[in-house]
Amino acid sequence: MITSKTKLAVVAASALALALTAHAQMTPPALSTTGFVLGGATHTSGTPSTDTLNIASAMIKFDATTKPVEGVVSLYYVPASTTATSGDIHVLDAYVNVDVGSGWTVTAGRYLSWMGYESFFTINNPEISFGYLNGIIAGYQEGVRASYSDKDWNGGVSVDDSDVNSTSAFTGDGELKHSYGVEGYLAYTGLKDNTTWFGISYDSKNHLTGVAAQETYDLWDQYQLSKEAYVAGEIAYHDGHATDAVGQATSWLVLVDYTFTDAVSAAFRIGGDQNHKSTALPNDVKFTFAPTYIVSKNLSVRAEISYVNTAGSTTPNTTSYGVQGVFKF
Repeated sequence: MITSKTKLAVVAASALALALTAHAQMTPPALSTTGFVLGGATHTSGTPSTDTLNIASAMIKFDATTKPVEGVVSLYYVPASTTATSGDIHVLDAYVNVDVGSGWTVTAGRYLSWMGYESFFTINNPEISFGYLNGIIAGYQEGVRASYSDKDWNGGVSVDDSDVNSTSAFTGDGELKHSYGVEGYLAYTGLKDNTTWFGISYDSKNHLTGVAAQETYDLWDQYQLSKEAYVAGEIAYHDGHATDAVGQATSWLVLVDYTFTDAVSAAFRIGGDQNHKSTALPNDVKFTFAPTYIVSKNLSVRAEISYVNTAGSTTPNTTSYGVQGVFKF
């Protein structure tokens, strides 16, 4: 079923494409399809212990490009039992990019937030799980944004319907009447083998629900030590003005990834959360080791063991084991 939120994204994307390409000489679009299927098993010891064995997620993305316009739509499968949603299949990406020249691109529709070092899709990370537990990084949102890129710098600004991590993170709130979001980032790649990134997201006070404005500040850096190894670090601060489940919190991670052979690599990560006001969430530190074996160009197998140490609450420490197969196409 196509919801009103999806319609909002599609209408915005279509309007931008028509407005900016009405006088452009169009050529037949180049079409491409990409995607993945991800499944596996996990066990987490705790109170209670939990076990999973399923297709964790799958995605298919359609891309149509006819310069200077690109249109993207994606369908995403994730079991409803693992998310706060009523269905298994979701429209994620539904946007249009227009290259307006001089390094600038304008995007309209539904798209993924720029915030966060780790990818929204774990298939793009060297681990199975995420580095920290607080949900302070926004997911998908609907709006208009402009981005710029040159040899050493890239950045962008977005005006959208939401810049908070919604319950499902698959969409924003679908309206601008009662609240809005603004997001911006700047990245520098001028130092050899290094990327430094800083972003800010702001979600205005919701005049319907009374939820206060919220801000998130995110800084990360990644450095390629050698052909085989890279290191990365991130620190993110969220100020929810004590009105949401997180309140004021700082989340962080440090990652080392090493490639032993063309087929074998491993990630070592430490991450954590410091909740400054909230008593609902514990302070925690998470230790992760995740080796990966590449079977072929399209197939890989990843394992993970993680230990979470919590403090300041009755939440027990947990140990998780998992194995995951990833097929890309």
